[in-house]
Amino acid sequence: MGVDSKGFGIEKQLKDTQDFYIKEVVKQDIDRTPSIGVKAIRNYFKVELNNGEATFLVVNYNGHLLPIEIKKRETREEFRMFITKFIKVIKFEPGDLLVFGKTEETVHLFLVKSGSLIISKLRGLLKNRKHYIGPINIELSQIV
Repeated sequence: MGVDSKGFGIEKQLKDTQDFYIKEVVKQDIDRTPSIGVKAIRNYFKVELNNGEATFLVVNYNGHLLPIEIKKRETREEFRMFITKFIKVIKFEPGDLLVFGKTEETVHLFLVKSGSLIISKLRGLLKNRKHYIGPINIELSQIV
Protein backbone atom coordinates (compact mmCIF):
# COMPACT_ATOMS: atom_id res chain seq x y z
CA MET A 1 0.00 0.00 0.00
CA GLY A 2 1.03 3.59 0.37
CA VAL A 3 0.96 6.19 3.07
CA ASP A 4 -2.17 5.99 5.19
CA SER A 5 -3.95 9.27 4.61
CA LYS A 6 -5.96 9.01 7.84
CA GLY A 7 -4.41 11.30 10.40
CA PHE A 8 -1.75 12.63 8.04
CA GLY A 9 -3.96 14.69 5.70
CA ILE A 10 -1.72 13.57 2.85
CA GLU A 11 -4.49 13.03 0.33
CA LYS A 12 -5.64 16.62 0.81
CA GLN A 13 -2.06 17.95 0.67
CA LEU A 14 -1.25 16.08 -2.53
CA LYS A 15 -4.56 16.88 -4.22
CA ASP A 16 -3.19 20.13 -5.64
CA THR A 17 0.17 18.64 -6.57
CA GLN A 18 0.83 19.13 -10.27
CA ASP A 19 3.46 16.49 -10.79
CA PHE A 20 4.42 13.13 -9.45
CA TYR A 21 7.52 11.07 -10.18
CA ILE A 22 6.91 7.40 -10.98
CA LYS A 23 9.75 4.88 -11.10
CA GLU A 24 9.13 1.31 -12.16
CA VAL A 25 11.12 -1.15 -10.04
CA VAL A 26 13.31 -3.45 -12.15
CA LYS A 27 15.56 -6.34 -11.08
CA GLN A 28 18.67 -4.13 -11.10
CA ASP A 29 17.00 -1.87 -8.54
CA ILE A 30 16.90 -4.81 -6.13
CA ASP A 31 20.33 -6.25 -6.99
CA ARG A 32 22.12 -2.88 -6.92
CA THR A 33 20.53 0.55 -6.65
CA PRO A 34 17.82 2.29 -8.66
CA SER A 35 18.97 4.76 -11.27
CA ILE A 36 17.00 7.98 -11.34
CA GLY A 37 16.58 10.05 -14.48
CA VAL A 38 18.57 13.26 -14.82
CA LYS A 39 15.37 15.23 -15.46
CA ALA A 40 13.82 13.83 -12.28
CA ILE A 41 16.86 14.67 -10.16
CA ARG A 42 17.20 18.23 -11.44
CA ASN A 43 13.63 19.27 -12.22
CA TYR A 44 11.51 17.22 -9.83
CA PHE A 45 13.70 16.69 -6.76
CA LYS A 46 15.63 19.96 -7.38
CA VAL A 47 19.03 18.37 -6.67
CA GLU A 48 22.24 19.59 -8.30
CA LEU A 49 25.33 17.42 -7.86
CA ASN A 50 28.77 17.27 -9.44
CA ASN A 51 30.38 13.95 -10.36
CA GLY A 52 30.99 11.86 -7.24
CA GLU A 53 28.88 14.08 -4.97
CA ALA A 54 26.00 12.85 -2.85
CA THR A 55 23.15 14.29 -0.83
CA PHE A 56 20.26 12.97 1.25
CA LEU A 57 16.58 13.28 0.47
CA VAL A 58 14.26 12.69 3.42
CA VAL A 59 11.20 10.79 2.23
CA ASN A 60 8.02 10.07 4.19
CA TYR A 61 6.87 6.47 3.70
CA ASN A 62 4.01 5.28 5.90
CA GLY A 63 5.01 7.75 8.59
CA HIS A 64 8.67 6.63 8.47
CA LEU A 65 11.09 9.42 7.59
CA LEU A 66 13.75 7.71 5.48
CA PRO A 67 17.03 9.50 4.67
CA ILE A 68 17.70 8.26 1.15
CA GLU A 69 21.11 8.97 -0.35
CA ILE A 70 21.27 10.25 -3.92
CA LYS A 71 24.66 10.10 -5.60
CA LYS A 72 25.95 11.18 -8.99
CA ARG A 73 28.33 8.71 -10.60
CA GLU A 74 32.00 9.69 -10.87
CA THR A 75 32.28 9.49 -14.64
CA ARG A 76 28.76 9.61 -16.08
CA GLU A 77 25.65 11.74 -16.11
CA GLU A 78 23.88 9.11 -14.03
CA PHE A 79 22.27 9.29 -10.62
CA ARG A 80 21.61 6.49 -8.13
CA MET A 81 19.09 6.43 -5.29
CA PHE A 82 20.30 4.22 -2.43
CA ILE A 83 16.84 3.09 -1.39
CA THR A 84 17.51 -0.66 -1.25
CA LYS A 85 18.78 -0.44 2.33
CA PHE A 86 15.15 0.32 3.25
CA ILE A 87 13.74 -2.68 1.38
CA LYS A 88 12.61 -4.29 4.65
CA VAL A 89 10.51 -1.18 5.35
CA ILE A 90 9.24 -0.47 1.83
CA LYS A 91 9.10 -4.11 0.62
CA PHE A 92 9.29 -3.32 -3.09
CA GLU A 93 10.05 -5.87 -5.80
CA PRO A 94 10.38 -5.90 -9.60
CA GLY A 95 7.15 -4.84 -11.27
CA ASP A 96 6.09 -2.52 -8.44
CA LEU A 97 5.94 1.25 -8.87
CA LEU A 98 7.53 3.83 -6.59
CA VAL A 99 5.38 6.98 -6.75
CA PHE A 100 6.80 10.18 -5.28
CA GLY A 101 4.56 13.15 -4.50
CA LYS A 102 5.68 16.47 -3.04
CA THR A 103 4.01 18.90 -0.72
CA GLU A 104 5.64 22.20 0.20
CA GLU A 105 7.57 20.59 3.04
CA THR A 106 7.79 16.88 2.34
CA VAL A 107 8.48 14.29 -0.33
CA HIS A 108 6.07 11.38 0.08
CA LEU A 109 6.71 7.91 -1.27
CA PHE A 110 3.91 5.54 -2.19
CA LEU A 111 4.41 1.91 -3.17
CA VAL A 112 2.01 0.53 -5.76
CA LYS A 113 2.32 -3.26 -5.80
CA SER A 114 2.27 -5.07 -9.15
CA GLY A 115 -1.05 -6.75 -8.25
CA SER A 116 -2.80 -3.44 -7.45
CA LEU A 117 -5.99 -2.51 -9.25
CA ILE A 118 -4.52 0.82 -10.41
CA ILE A 119 -1.16 -0.46 -11.65
CA SER A 120 -2.28 -0.58 -15.30
CA LYS A 121 -3.44 3.06 -15.17
CA LEU A 122 -0.08 4.18 -13.79
CA ARG A 123 1.91 1.95 -16.16
CA GLY A 124 0.02 3.57 -19.02
CA LEU A 125 1.69 6.84 -18.05
CA LEU A 126 5.13 5.24 -18.31
CA LYS A 127 4.60 4.32 -21.99
CA ASN A 128 7.38 1.68 -22.02
CA ARG A 129 9.76 3.91 -20.06
CA LYS A 130 11.07 3.30 -16.55
CA HIS A 131 10.36 6.85 -15.31
CA TYR A 132 7.53 9.39 -15.53
CA ILE A 133 7.13 12.96 -14.30
CA GLY A 134 3.72 14.59 -14.54
CA PRO A 135 0.15 14.53 -13.31
CA ILE A 136 -1.43 11.18 -12.53
CA ASN A 137 -5.10 12.16 -12.94
CA ILE A 138 -6.45 9.35 -10.81
CA GLU A 139 -8.19 9.43 -7.45
CA LEU A 140 -5.46 9.75 -4.82
CA SER A 141 -7.39 7.55 -2.42
CA GLN A 142 -6.54 4.66 -4.77
CA ILE A 143 -2.85 5.21 -4.05
CA VAL A 144 -2.73 6.39 -0.44
